[in-house]
Amino acid sequence: MKTKQLPKKAVSSLAITSFIITLIAGAVVTGTLLAVNMSDKDADTITYQEAIDIASSIPEVATFIQENDINSVSANRENDVWIVEFFAENFDYTFGNYYWMNYAYVEINANNGEVIYFIVQSSSEPNLTEQEAINILLDIPEVGDWVDLHGDIFPIAWYDGYELWYVYLFSNATPCYVMSIVSDWNSSVLWYEIFDPLSDAIHTEAEIIAIVEALPEVQDWVSRNPNYERYIYFISTGQDNGTIWSTSEELCKNILEGENFNTTGGIWYVDYYSTTSADFISIIIDDVTGEVISISTMIVPELTEAEVIAIASTIPEVASFLENITYSIFIEFNEYYGYWYIFFWNDHIYEEYAYVEIADPSGEILYYEVHDIEDPNMTAQEVLDILFAVEEIQDWLENITEYFSYANFYEGFWYAGIYAGNETIAYGNTSIIAYEAVIDDLTGEIVSLTPIELLEPCQS
Repeated sequence: MKTKQLPKKAVSSLAITSFIITLIAGAVVTGTLLAVNMSDKDADTITYQEAIDIASSIPEVATFIQENDINSVSANRENDVWIVEFFAENFDYTFGNYYWMNYAYVEINANNGEVIYFIVQSSSEPNLTEQEAINILLDIPEVGDWVDLHGDIFPIAWYDGYELWYVYLFSNATPCYVMSIVSDWNSSVLWYEIFDPLSDAIHTEAEIIAIVEALPEVQDWVSRNPNYERYIYFISTGQDNGTIWSTSEELCKNILEGENFNTTGGIWYVDYYSTTSADFISIIIDDVTGEVISISTMIVPELTEAEVIAIASTIPEVASFLENITYSIFIEFNEYYGYWYIFFWNDHIYEEYAYVEIADPSGEILYYEVHDIEDPNMTAQEVLDILFAVEEIQDWLENITEYFSYANFYEGFWYAGIYAGNETIAYGNTSIIAYEAVIDDLTGEIVSLTPIELLEPCQS
């Protein structure tokens, strides 16, 4: 990895920009005028409002407030200094430009009201074009050599509105790129970095592809999946043996048992994915020796979902958990590892579930857990009885031809509701399509009851 140090002035500018972006994130969402008093400590010193008034009276700041639509004002006291900030939205999402906000920043002595420091920053139109900013980066000899090596690249450049261009060059073929910051005011490259893991590789990408394409397993896979996408990437592992993350169960066992492979130079990963099915094949190659470390393909399950659910249900703790509840089942097969994942969820209590992992095709139970909480005071039916007894809902039900109800318990409260069926809505029998309620499990009290209305009542 090659880097060039950023000049101190540019570092300061970036730090201020980052600081401002962080501070305004919440204000941008509201889009309204905000004034937040974070710490008005001592009555005998400058107060929160006085600090804002002092900042507003600075001529440059006053002009800024007059000329901009201020949507956020904040005053925060840090020890003996008030920090007052004014922000004005000034977004521009046109391609190549991304302006943040105009802002004014003021520091005031909290003891005597003296203005210590202030800055008014407004976004400006760029002097450079997007292509000119990209060309400045390409003129760096080191970057030019990188482009010659990789050939097929695509550039991205955007102007931040505050005299800085952010220019990126990405390779279409490999996971490497160049990042840079270019000054709009003097056309200099303030900082750049080349990220190219292949610079540490012994084998070239073409050599690795040749090794992979010669494998009978890959040739057979491609013959069955003529429409596919291939991805290749390299990870340098340094001078010591590195950890290999693999989809190969056999390889994972070897690592756990200490039988690691020679990975001193790095690891190549080559993945093929069918564009018409879920089929894939993944190959891992040692960069030093060119040897194939592992080949992983999609595992097709031999067990059926019904068989897997039956196996999970035989676990005594799971069977006991399921005995007196209604539940839903979520089941998934991991085609990388050959594992089944089964969840049994209590239909009425969010916090209760049983989880089981089963190996295919052996049916071996690899892991299970049951999360069974203490029973709530009320049952789901008792909760619905409370909801249905509400006079407002009884009146509503008189016009309902069909409805659905639910009740779920979570952390001491029941979340219940009644929804009108499609037939009721279609015939426009009511503008209210549902009621949702929160009910205290200890007292049975309805904490909240919310009617949900159609934005536009249906017409018959």
